This record gives sequence, C-alpha cells and structure tokens, in this order.
Amino acid sequence: MMRVDLDKNHSWKCCFRTLYACGGAMMVFVYDGVVQGQTGVLFPQLQEKDSAIHLTPDEETWIASLGVLLAPFSALLSGPVVDAFGRKSGLIFFFVCCGVGFGITACATQAWHIYMGRTICGFALGLESVGLVYLVELSVKEYRSLLLGATAAIYTVGILISNVVGGYLPWHLASGIFSLTAFGFGVVHFFAPESPAWLYKSGRRDSAVLSLQALGRSPASVRAELELLELSARTVSENVSVRVLLEPTVWKPLVIVSLLLVFQAFTGGYQINSYSEDIVQRLGTEYDPLHVSNIMSVATAVTNCTLGVYCISYMRRRPATITLSILVTLASLGAGIYELLLRGAPGPFDWLPIALLAANLSLGSVVTNISWILSGEVFPLRVRGSTTGAIFFVGWGSQSLAIKLYYASLAALRVSGLCFAYAAGSLCTVLLAVFALPETHNKTLYEVEQSFKRRESKDAETPVQDESNL
Repeated sequence: MMRVDLDKNHSWKCCFRTLYACGGAMMVFVYDGVVQGQTGVLFPQLQEKDSAIHLTPDEETWIASLGVLLAPFSALLSGPVVDAFGRKSGLIFFFVCCGVGFGITACATQAWHIYMGRTICGFALGLESVGLVYLVELSVKEYRSLLLGATAAIYTVGILISNVVGGYLPWHLASGIFSLTAFGFGVVHFFAPESPAWLYKSGRRDSAVLSLQALGRSPASVRAELELLELSARTVSENVSVRVLLEPTVWKPLVIVSLLLVFQAFTGGYQINSYSEDIVQRLGTEYDPLHVSNIMSVATAVTNCTLGVYCISYMRRRPATITLSILVTLASLGAGIYELLLRGAPGPFDWLPIALLAANLSLGSVVTNISWILSGEVFPLRVRGSTTGAIFFVGWGSQSLAIKLYYASLAALRVSGLCFAYAAGSLCTVLLAVFALPETHNKTLYEVEQSFKRRESKDAETPVQDESNL
C-alpha cells in the first residue's frame, strides 16, 4: 500500500518563503497583461497629428500581433530549455527579454523600432509557461489553487497598469518605466530558490532537499514531498518520443487543453483587449474611448481579483468553466443582437453593448486564466516542461492569429457578426468543459496524472489510493 502523509499545517515561515519565491513567477503574469494591454493605449497616441510615428491600419494589426507572434515558438523552445537549465533561469531570462523589448520601444523613432520591441516582448511571453510550471512546482496542494487564482487577478492588474500608465503618460516614458521595472524584478528573482521538482528530476536530490528547506518546509514535509517526486519521476525517460505522447497521461490533457485554448482565443477577450478603443468607437456611442477602455480594464481587474480568485481557489475547474462560459456566450449574443438591430447608431441604451462586451472581457478572462492554469497542472513531471511549452505554443499561436484577423473579420462580419462569432467560440468552450475537461482543484499533481489513466491500468499500478493523501 502506498501512503504519503503531507503536513497540512504549514508554518508562517513556509508560507512567507513560498510566497516570496512565487512572487517572481507571479510578476510574469503582470507583464503578460502589460504587454498585451499596451497596444490599446499606444495606438491612439500614434494616431495624433503631432506624433513622430504614424501607422496604417495594417501596421497597427502587425504591431498588435507581434506582441504575441513569437510567443508560440518561444513557448515551444522553452520546455526543453528550462528542462535543461532550470525554471529559475527561464524566469530571469523572461524579465531580461521584457526589459530589452520595452527599452527598444521607449527609444523608438520609427515604426520598425516598435516592431522590434514588440517582437522581443512577444518572445518573452512564450516563456510565461516557465512561470506557471515554477509556481505549480513550488506551491503545496493546500495553497496551489489560491496562488493560481492570484495569477488571474494580477494578469488583469497588468492590463490596468498598462492602460493607466500608458494612457496618461507619453508612450516613450511608459515603455521606459516598464523596461526598468522588468530588469529590477529579474534581479530580485535571482535570489529565489530553484524548483525542487526540477532539481530532483535532474538527479540532484540533495539540492532538492536544500531547496525545500529554503522554502521553509518542515522535515516531515520534505520527506513527504520527496516521496511524491519519486512517484512522479518514476519513468526516467526525458525525451518526448511518439511512444510517450501516446500515453493517456500525456495525449489526453494535451488535446483537451489545446482545444480549450483555441476556443478561448476566439471568444473575443484578446480582441477586445487589444483594440478596446477602436471597438468603442465602432459602437457609435458618445462615450470617450479612452475612459471606457480604462473602465473596462478596471472591471476586468476587479472581476479577477474577486470572482476570479474565488473560482480558481475554491471552485472546481469544470463547473467554474461551464458557468462562466455560458455567461460569456449570453453577453456576446446580447451585444450582437443589439448591434444587428441598431447598426451602430446611438440609441437610448448605447451603454448596453459596452456593458455586455465588458462582461465578455471580464468573465472570459477568468475562463482563459483557468485554461492557462490547467496546462501547468495536468502533465507528468517527466514531460511537464516540454508539454506545457507545446500547450503555450498552441495558445499563443491561436491568440496571435485571432488578433491579426481582427480587421479582416470586422470587414467581413461587422461588429454584430463578430459578436456572434465570439458567442460561438464560448459555446464550444461550454461543450468541451461538459464532456472532457479534467478536474484538478485540490488534487496533488500525481493524483491529476493518475486520473487520465484507464481504470484498469490505474488499479493495477496503485491498488490502494483511498487512504493516501497523494
């Protein structure tokens, strides 16, 4: 019988040290929001008559999509690289890339300078998977959902920071501030411990013990977590071969989470975030687009800091995804019907489509965060870095495509048709969640891995599980 007793009464020292170490990983999600929210306030400044740089609509879509264009490829590369050099090194490299990218943007005098800066920042976003894996591997089961819930909130805080700093300061100055703070966070994270799971998988058991001790774990917790790591790393092969990909613990979560991220890319959240002011103008309202954009960012941040944290920390993944996706579907349908009937002309309730799209953005961002979080929870330790990188390749690729197709989709479908398309994407998310989404809330990573195995295989490998705390 396999039995591992985890210490559920972790000391304040353990909580504080774990939170400090996870702080660098959390700041990755802040910068994710900053990078993705930058274009929403950058373009209006570049469209002013006295701007030193003027852009065509096609150049705007390129700048918006360049912010995520290289993210799929860096995500794909990040898995093998951080498996070889460590999660901590990957996080430091993320902050260096963001610092360089924003620094180039701050010094830009021509459009191609902005292209270069956005491309480097987009490359950094693909390394976000490293932050997620690091966060999952450092946190204990009791606090993992709470910490992951916090990432959902701080991502939207990053968007809000981007809108406020970038909206009310000149874009050169705002980019310079983002650059300097990125370098600063890289220096701070240099003093954080390496992931114990990566150290153990790399054959450095003594270093893994020291890392767990640096995180404030008690001797009993250290022994218990080492036993869990031994179970997860029982298969020694590190190569993602075809045989490994055909294992149910790998291909099932790979397909499910990939589909979830593809559907989420076309539910409207990324497009509304990247082109918020343009969408408000096309709605034909008399409201100031910048103010509306900031209000939508605040609403999204508040939603993620409250409802988002609650859903991710205390609700099961499947019912949370289903409920929120149904609400997003209804909001998109309502906005589409309103625009179809009024064709963008101001009416007595011209605030209604703005409110509905704000609901799409706010509620949809929680579902999107759940989707990204799942990618760090569902894969076995031996392939977690590579498969999480592959998932981020799919997610960032879908996001880049959705953002680049915004103007083309708008020309073909108009605002009403675009809202109906967003509703269809949300409906697909509902169906996937109902029939296939795995449950990871309040489970150890080993339990999640075992849930993908056929029952007979699971029973053969772990005959007694009901009395364990795995």
